[in-house]
Amino acid sequence: MAGLQADNSKEDGKAELAGRIYVKIHDTPEGSIIAMCDGELIGSKHSEGKSELDLESYAGFYIGDLMKPEDAGALVGEIDFYTANIVGEASVGIFIERKMAEASDIRKIGRVPCLHLFKMDFRSASL
Repeated sequence: MAGLQADNSKEDGKAELAGRIYVKIHDTPEGSIIAMCDGELIGSKHSEGKSELDLESYAGFYIGDLMKPEDAGALVGEIDFYTANIVGEASVGIFIERKMAEASDIRKIGRVPCLHLFKMDFRSASL
């Protein structure tokens, strides 16, 4: 019976994460990196050809504040980031809705949509 309870608690944990988004801001000398991932994807692995999305080994990169999509969307509008690593349908959808990305920018690894954005400021670059 103990094994059955462990499986149920794991499923309960996944259910709690469904519809929520992890948001983590990494501050670096170059600026902020925003990492967002649909909660239910944390702990999973996906592959497509030579590409792999390992949300088990790299969960710590994404696990930050667990938010409702509308709260994550509001936060995205407030953060001045130079790089965004976005994983999952709900998370990617926020950037599409806010017109910060287009559908053609989305890449899928397995069936999981991923989006990587980079802001470049050529005015401050020395050539």
